[in-house]
Amino acid sequence: MFKKFQQSKKVFNKWLQRVLYGQDSLIQVKQELDGLYELKFTETAFRERKQDPEFDQFQASAHNTLSSLLRSSSVRYTKDELQDIQFACKQEVITPMYYAVEANEKAMSTVKLSWRIL
Repeated sequence: MFKKFQQSKKVFNKWLQRVLYGQDSLIQVKQELDGLYELKFTETAFRERKQDPEFDQFQASAHNTLSSLLRSSSVRYTKDELQDIQFACKQEVITPMYYAVEANEKAMSTVKLSWRIL
């Protein structure tokens, strides 16, 4: 048992060295004292993403509509199933639908109306 512990400790330390001391690592070691590490994030970890407030609003509205629809259905879903369904709908329906009608305001209002009807 003790030998397995020492071996796993060595493997973990090698992995830690690769992760923290690699060139492209998002986390770097600031200071190391007696096996304790003080870590810091590199600047690339804080890159800003482009935010589209209209997309965020549309996505939240679709998420809320789908949640209420699934919760009020006669079929009971587990929390994991609900999350999987939400993620799949976001990937396969909501995002493509938003970008397909982004340029046409009338189409966007029709899509929002159809989400409310569901």
